[in-house]
Amino acid sequence: MINLSTILIIAFFIEAITIFGRFFFKLSSKRIYIKLIKRFEFKFFIHFHHLFFGLILSLVSFHYGFVFLFNLGFAMVLSDLVHHFVVLWIIIGNPEFHLIYKNPKHFQEEQKLEDRKIKKFIKHMVYIFD
Repeated sequence: MINLSTILIIAFFIEAITIFGRFFFKLSSKRIYIKLIKRFEFKFFIHFHHLFFGLILSLVSFHYGFVFLFNLGFAMVLSDLVHHFVVLWIIIGNPEFHLIYKNPKHFQEEQKLEDRKIKKFIKHMVYIFD
């Protein structure tokens, strides 16, 4: 049922899309959640990581016997774990695995710090490969 090569290939592509969207297009769920909290004056916002969607997909597809969807869900889980606990920890120094957003000002300050760290990391990488 579990096809490790399929899971790794799909996880690689999901992570590549996630990295590209986050660091090149500045798409971040944190930015979206901050806007939603301000716009609708929510007291908090629950962050639904794609890890959770992957778990749900894996469980449902396991129950119904959909092998590819099971592997896809597993790949989503792996991608999110790698993104937070490897990629973000290396680049930002923080896994940013938030479950609940409560204080938009705190997350805005964290976003500014993150932007500075990303710029510093990119300058460092350009220097290494130059």
